[in-house]
Amino acid sequence: MPPVADAAGHLDHALADAIIASSPEAIVLFDETRRIHFANEAAGLLLGLDAAAIVGTRLDDHVPLERAGTLDAGWAAMRQAGRRDGVVELVRADGSRLVADYRGVAGIRPGIDLLTL
Repeated sequence: MPPVADAAGHLDHALADAIIASSPEAIVLFDETRRIHFANEAAGLLLGLDAAAIVGTRLDDHVPLERAGTLDAGWAAMRQAGRRDGVVELVRADGSRLVADYRGVAGIRPGIDLLTL
């Protein structure tokens, strides 16, 4: 078996990509405007969309319209604390709604935040 990490513990990039892509947990990367830059297959399954179709949308596009206003406060709290977790109601592509646990991490790269669902 090839090594999965180097002596310093840095994960092989190909392995990291495979882990993210195949994770059963939805993974989304987004910017300060809440525009989504990456979504894995599990995120697509959760929202009833192809993962590529999620890229370019905003987090706001996937919550009920009446709840979209609450994202500002939640995102600001995550940015201030560095992390945030909770529960969010989502709207799937077919219009159905579901409730999901989420965990957010601010600034995993400059200007990029992480959300798992």
